[in-house]
Amino acid sequence: MKKCSFVALAFAFAPILLAQNDTATPPAADPDALLRAAAPFYDYASPDMKPWHIRYHYQSFDISGQPDGEGMFDYWHSTEKGSKAMWTQGDQSSVEWRTAANKVLELPGRTSIPSMPHRLYWVMTPGFLTMKDSPSDGRQLKHFTTKTSTTELECVGSVRTAAPNNTPPSFGAVWPTYCFLKAQPVLTASHENGSLINVYGKVQKFQDHYFPGDIEILYVGKKRLVATLEESNLVAADDDAFTPAADAKEPPPPVVIVVPKGGGIQLPSLIHRVEPIFPQSYIAMRKEGTVVLSALIGKDGSVKDAKIVSSPDAALSAAALDAVRQWRYEPAMLNGQPADLNTTITLNFKVPQ
Repeated sequence: MKKCSFVALAFAFAPILLAQNDTATPPAADPDALLRAAAPFYDYASPDMKPWHIRYHYQSFDISGQPDGEGMFDYWHSTEKGSKAMWTQGDQSSVEWRTAANKVLELPGRTSIPSMPHRLYWVMTPGFLTMKDSPSDGRQLKHFTTKTSTTELECVGSVRTAAPNNTPPSFGAVWPTYCFLKAQPVLTASHENGSLINVYGKVQKFQDHYFPGDIEILYVGKKRLVATLEESNLVAADDDAFTPAADAKEPPPPVVIVVPKGGGIQLPSLIHRVEPIFPQSYIAMRKEGTVVLSALIGKDGSVKDAKIVSSPDAALSAAALDAVRQWRYEPAMLNGQPADLNTTITLNFKVPQ
């Protein structure tokens, strides 16, 4: 593999000097223009990028802030052949391939990687590239500015057109939101929903594209994962990484257990519950609702394949999913053996009286 050195640009929240061919962001108050200016530097699937590989080292933290695991995240990408993502934590690993046709393949019996390290796949690929296409009815993109202790940022957020009292958008109350250095198209932070924030630091340049040297993921204001970029490589177009293993298959559908007449099954028991975070703006609006999810409780007691069945609002859906994915159960027992079990979970969001 041919090694490519990075050109360090500086910390994301500090002044930064770009090369002469780097496009400055357009005048303020034009969210579409701001996204268009940044997109060329973050479109990692663009045809002008040669096949590449990067590696991040990550440290994850539990809900109390204590370290609870560390590992490596490797990612290979080819515009023509697809991608490979691999997580390695201790003596365990998990691999996913995406073909050029966007088909997902994985190894049978793969190790389940915790949710925060698994998020690196999505956090590394900025969602603002399709943001202009995503606002639903009743939402539109808005430009606003915010400040860190030392730096002013330009932000684009998806805002409800009928916001109460014409409240101006802000980083803490609007999502999804993406913030860039003022007058420079460098992504510094994103707010995905009411509880998840991603911070990008030490931005570096590779193949005329920007990659975060540091990634920090916060959940409900608490640090849950820190990742550091360790290396980058150009790889050959026929690199073995782009060829799925011979036994790789599409993920199987969730196993449905048919309870035999007369019993034989012991239902799962919830042993660790994380309460969903009710968005503060919704409390102020006294907006309530019920979210219904379907999920698979695995043999190890973890919640897998959680999906929204019904919900009054996308923000409540996000809060519900964030919480439920962290729940843990004593697994179901079928004839004395741990078993997967599909279940329905209902969460009621009620404004405190």
